[in-house]
Amino acid sequence: SFMGPDMDSKEPLDVRPVALGTDGNPAPEDEAAAEAAGEAGADSLWRNAAAAIWIIGMIGLWGYALIRYLRLRRTVSEAVPLGRSGSGAVPFREDVWICDGIRSPFLSGIIRPRIYISSSTEESQIGYILAHERAHLKRRDHWWKLIGFLLLTVYWFHPLSWAAYILFCRDIELACDEKVIRRLGEEEKRLYSKALLSCSTQRRVVLACPPAFGEVGVKR
Repeated sequence: SFMGPDMDSKEPLDVRPVALGTDGNPAPEDEAAAEAAGEAGADSLWRNAAAAIWIIGMIGLWGYALIRYLRLRRTVSEAVPLGRSGSGAVPFREDVWICDGIRSPFLSGIIRPRIYISSSTEESQIGYILAHERAHLKRRDHWWKLIGFLLLTVYWFHPLSWAAYILFCRDIELACDEKVIRRLGEEEKRLYSKALLSCSTQRRVVLACPPAFGEVGVKR
């Protein structure tokens, strides 16, 4: 039997007219609205997917930098200040540390940076190495490199960001070299270049690791 609407129901009935075409299908205006809604939903899906990939990329770079930093800290955990390593000819320096587990010198740290030197470094080269690393400190390069790395994590998806960061790190090293050799004579420049060459042949390529510096572009 036919059952009509419940007259006691408090819910209003949907009595909005639906525009139909001559063929009985919805009018073109309704089709356009439905198509626009579908496109908006697809665009929203793509935006959400792109945002998720972007966030994953940033977290990946931060995690990589953190792992490198923790490994570096573990490597230098047994380092001793310069002057306490058995060489009485070298004065004590609190911010310069000697370590057996590293193969080349570098500067590490943000708030209280330290200079780490390999225990196998020739004593005649220590002065030139310290001059280079202290040039980093005077120029606040350990802050600028961190800012550059943070920008890289935001724009990691753009190839030019990687090129800019690599060239930026290279320019930092070259600027320190120029700052040091500006005060050196010809013979001292030769010894300084020899010290940098000796360090470069004992190190591996250091990728994005903002808390640490290593010599690059030695040939130039």
